[in-house]
Amino acid sequence: MVKFNVKAFAILGFLLLVMRADLNFVERMELIFVAQLHTAFPAPDPLPENTVITVAVDEKSIDALGQWPWPRSYYVKLIQKLREAGAKAIAFHIVFADPDRMGEHHDQQLAHEIKKGKVILGWLGEGLSVTDNGEPKTYSDKLVMFNNLFESNINKDIFSFVIKTNAPIRNVDVIEESANGAGLLGMMLGSDGMTREVPLLVNSRLKLQPTFFTEVARVSQGQEQTFLETTSIGLKAVHISGDLVVPTNESGAIVLKYRPYNLKNTVSALDVFEGLIQDNVFKGKVVLLGATAPGIERSQYSPLGEVVPEVFFFSLAIEQVLSGESLLRLHTLKGIEIVILLLISVGLIVVFSRYPSYIILRIFVGLQVGLYGLSTLLFARYDLVFILSLFLFPC
Repeated sequence: MVKFNVKAFAILGFLLLVMRADLNFVERMELIFVAQLHTAFPAPDPLPENTVITVAVDEKSIDALGQWPWPRSYYVKLIQKLREAGAKAIAFHIVFADPDRMGEHHDQQLAHEIKKGKVILGWLGEGLSVTDNGEPKTYSDKLVMFNNLFESNINKDIFSFVIKTNAPIRNVDVIEESANGAGLLGMMLGSDGMTREVPLLVNSRLKLQPTFFTEVARVSQGQEQTFLETTSIGLKAVHISGDLVVPTNESGAIVLKYRPYNLKNTVSALDVFEGLIQDNVFKGKVVLLGATAPGIERSQYSPLGEVVPEVFFFSLAIEQVLSGESLLRLHTLKGIEIVILLLISVGLIVVFSRYPSYIILRIFVGLQVGLYGLSTLLFARYDLVFILSLFLFPC
């Protein structure tokens, strides 16, 4: 008969829960483990139809064409050349927040060129965070629609789940109004400063707004509207088209799956200007225009330990939205994790009181290896981030 020490039971359970609640400890362990998984199982190269070509405002472009920011006429020429080369959609990782210093007519010229179609702009927001939803609200499973002109008439319950942003910085009116789409240029940073989650929609001042990634996918697929699939606990998926459904977590975000940074799908803006690009490089492709030159670009560490331009993260995110293949880290799994932790706690108490130390060690090692293997399998085969093996660290 097993004899339980009530005090030991209570203390052990309490300590395990405290360690589980120590978000810094748990999150550090998760980030280390997930980084190892990214290294072991990097994202594959996208299919040709989902490949994003980055047109980089790089150092040689700045040296040849002049200081940043460039006049609007440069972007007019870039759009014209990319259209002539057969680009499916042209997305700007650049915000035209201020009127052109050479005069309003330059803004109008750019707007005129953008209005010819297939151009997506970005806008900025501050304070990306998950909304505090308080008590869960319920509503029936359904498809809901938000209008691509940045307005929404959706049941307000959905706002309690969606990531929020404040103080939007938009493009000059005449330019943004001419675009086929515009969305937030925003990603969620982890505690280590690395990009982890990518929201596909945001709550901006109680208006549900698409992000840059959603708008690029919508415009490139030739769709007028995007549909959101919801459940009683939040978002479930974003329907870009009949064939393209992107699963999301409850906040309407995806988790990036990384691959090593390379310049295989990057071309210099200068080469586009000078017509030095091979035939069919842009044909049928989404083109992302952004800065990589030192001094004007923003760099971040990736989970693979590389320092890469921010525009790389955006191209990777767009490709994974277009393919519908990204990682999932569901918030509801946290409840499952706590239940598993409690079960392990009880199991350990039973083991400690019944078996000698060498048996305990074997059980512990077996559990660790088994849970590590299961977590790895879920990541590699099902793109699911569920770090079961970490439960034994506090144990």
